[in-house]
Amino acid sequence: MATILQECPSERSSLLEDSDQSCATSIDSTTDSTVDCSPTPLPKLQLFIIIFIQISEPVTSTVIYPFVNELIRSLGVTDGDEKRTGYYVGIVVSRSAPFIYGV
Repeated sequence: MATILQECPSERSSLLEDSDQSCATSIDSTTDSTVDCSPTPLPKLQLFIIIFIQISEPVTSTVIYPFVNELIRSLGVTDGDEKRTGYYVGIVVSRSAPFIYGV
């Protein structure tokens, strides 16, 4: 039937030791195929894109803060009372936090 023979470094071997072993995998007694045990390269471009998105997401979610005061004033919610502007800005910002941060 199928005989699988692997000569790859085990998980117990040190990661920093020189290992020139190659994996030999015999699937069948009639066929001999060898598989290279070279390390898989790090997907640098994909990781860069993910890190860029992770860094830019908080920046884009905080862009609203400088403009909320003017928005509340221009909508006329406070009827010109500057003391109430901060109260309504706090309500708008606290209500948008679950959508921005997924809380």
